[in-house]
Amino acid sequence: MESAKSSAKEFTNALQERYCGDPYRHAMAALDRALHLRQLSLALSSQAVEPGASRVSFAALRRLQSSRPLLAKGLRMGKRLGLDLSRLHPKLKLWAAVAGDQTTSDPQANQLLTALQATDAWQQAAKAYGQQQEQQIQALWNHRGRLEAPDRLIQELRLQPSAPLFFWHHYDSRGLIPRSWMAVLLEVQGQGWQVVVSSSRLAPSVLKQLRRHNIAVQLRTNIGLCLGAYRDFCCLLSEGEDVVATRPHLALANDSTLPVGGAQQFVEVLAEMTSRQRSTVPQLNGITDSIERDTYHLQSYLLLANSALTRHTCWQQFWRLFDLAGSKDDLINTGELGLSQALLGAGVRLEAQHSVVGMLLEDSSTNSELARFEVREPRGINLSLYAWQSLLKSGCPLIKKQVLFNLRPYPNVPIPLCELKKHLKKEDCDIKHDLEELIRSRYLRH
Repeated sequence: MESAKSSAKEFTNALQERYCGDPYRHAMAALDRALHLRQLSLALSSQAVEPGASRVSFAALRRLQSSRPLLAKGLRMGKRLGLDLSRLHPKLKLWAAVAGDQTTSDPQANQLLTALQATDAWQQAAKAYGQQQEQQIQALWNHRGRLEAPDRLIQELRLQPSAPLFFWHHYDSRGLIPRSWMAVLLEVQGQGWQVVVSSSRLAPSVLKQLRRHNIAVQLRTNIGLCLGAYRDFCCLLSEGEDVVATRPHLALANDSTLPVGGAQQFVEVLAEMTSRQRSTVPQLNGITDSIERDTYHLQSYLLLANSALTRHTCWQQFWRLFDLAGSKDDLINTGELGLSQALLGAGVRLEAQHSVVGMLLEDSSTNSELARFEVREPRGINLSLYAWQSLLKSGCPLIKKQVLFNLRPYPNVPIPLCELKKHLKKEDCDIKHDLEELIRSRYLRH
């Protein structure tokens, strides 16, 4: 009995001496515990495979330490009094390690990590870390955080400093690229362009094929759809002036379309668009324009900027401030429409390969095709959706996938897919295969 009282007195005196005495000693003790907690966190996280394990483990250990301070103090005093903590239950061993027991950390790191991962503190820390990472990935300034290995891409771009750039953004639930688009990418690359394929996921066979043809790949978190991909790529380019300084053109394209007429026709149209740009005056070209939503704009499925524009303050500022939040309609309003409006306000020349005015004046079939969809005034015209046959007859090398898969029904208008065949050429031998694969990907149940 006397022995127990003596031990309790020693325990109380030690506590008073350690925590109620010299403030400097108290501060140093707190610092010592914090450093130990960091060392313990590193030891445990070295055994983990989860991303951010070091931060999660440290946060979890701090939560444990603050949740039961008396238990931690008691275990520290037990160690000072010579108690053997090595035979404790795994959960108490974890608490002993949190309290500062050096002997229970490194040799038993796996056991301690398992015990830590079973606590509420770990679950809360992991959840908080995940939310923080999600917020950072979505942050406007963090374009690098959404890109995988951005420095590697910059290095690849610097290997061809004078080649025009062709950036193509892609998404497919199975990571496949349509054969018709692959043929276009290879042909564009063969014509002296430096092609960059952006995607959140690529099948191994597709990735291998792109690498075999020296096509650069940029894997990216799928935030902001294709306009978000345009933004992050343009922001990355603006980091170093040498990356775009000597390039005559930058094309931004996406997979919302399928090529029609073959790869050769596509590159001929691309060449014609580049020939209509002057090198000294900022200019943006597109395939089609529109005044839908009461706002003039070039449609963003294929845009071509000249060198004077890519170095223009208005271009760089627009992409830097473009917000990736919101719905698809929000992104179109602030991105597609917003870009054209910002450039027009800065005096930049915009030009469409197939303009609304040109198609109405020069192609008599345009009006009758629009009438089938009950479009009666220019502000309701979307050439790529409601005059797609007239566009193809005029030499447009692309058809929107929305036309073929989910254009809303109209009375007495055939399903567009039934009318496509008469516009296909021998070069379109892959279209049937591509459409079948796209249907499988679009309607895949996860």
